[in-house]
Amino acid sequence: SSSFTRWNNIQNYFPESNVINRGFGGSMASDLIYYAEQIIFPYKPSQIVVYEGDNDIGSGMSVDNFMVDIKTLVRLIEVRLPGVPVILLSVKSSPRRDKSRANYEEANAKLYEFSFTKKHVTFVDVYSSLLDNKGEYKTELFASDMLHVNEDAYKLWANMLRPHLLKK
Repeated sequence: SSSFTRWNNIQNYFPESNVINRGFGGSMASDLIYYAEQIIFPYKPSQIVVYEGDNDIGSGMSVDNFMVDIKTLVRLIEVRLPGVPVILLSVKSSPRRDKSRANYEEANAKLYEFSFTKKHVTFVDVYSSLLDNKGEYKTELFASDMLHVNEDAYKLWANMLRPHLLKK
């Protein structure tokens, strides 16, 4: 989604890993399924990081339907790239989409649970880094639109993601 499209200097955060950012704004998990032949498989990745759900849930899609798409995507990866590890990043809520916060949090719980059903799938919770100890948004980590995250949030996300990435 645009949360990764806007992370245009992502390789700088992970110099020990070979990162190709194929994020595109407005994407939903169904888009990854549809475009997998163009944006995933030609690269023959040794690992895949998936950040989806922001636009899915934000558009009103049910958590259950979102999870059907995620499970389909993971199965497609299993078939086409057997054994390739998949990292599912948590979905972020944001001040702008706070009315759907419970759905985002439900999606994260289901992503977490799903990760335990697959040996090669790992869940990384980046969403919690955007909240203070009272569960309120750290608004200083969001861009002025209160939807996207800013560079300070990317630094936090990188620290959470780095231990899970394969090295060159």
